Amino acid sequence: MKDTVTWTCFTTPLGDAYIAATERGICRLTLPSEGREHFIVWLHRHFDPEHIHPHPLRSLEAIEQLDAYFQGFRTHFALHLDLRGTDFQKKVWQQLLQIPYGHTVTYRELAERIGMPRAYQAVGAAVGQNPVRVIVPCHRVVGQQGSLTGFASGIRTKRWLLQHEGALLL
Repeated sequence: MKDTVTWTCFTTPLGDAYIAATERGICRLTLPSEGREHFIVWLHRHFDPEHIHPHPLRSLEAIEQLDAYFQGFRTHFALHLDLRGTDFQKKVWQQLLQIPYGHTVTYRELAERIGMPRAYQAVGAAVGQNPVRVIVPCHRVVGQQGSLTGFASGIRTKRWLLQHEGALLL
């Protein structure tokens, strides 16, 4: 059986974002700096295009939780996720979920947390492939000494998210 994917656009303080879900959960969240085209290309790479439909119903709860996050009322998400990736990527993404709101860790620390202290570059690559930004908080991973390196949605967006969470002073 083919997965049916529904998706929609919603507005954030950063601009329009796109979210997609299967019956199992949220599978993709693209922030405004990435754009609609990037979002659609990703969906077509991971799912049968005949089973991808613009329709907001399945992801309504996620949008409500994201709105609350962007308004400063939510510090974590209670959503089902349908993460598509390698076992290694999923291991890294699960560890991202353990980083508390308002905190950051370095790529090296994240590598240590998954028991692979020398694999920080591979961990960085897995972080960069996170399909559900913000919900799986890859923006909370920083370079040595807290430098804002690497974020698929752009450093400006990463800075905004970390400032919003109080993890980065203005």
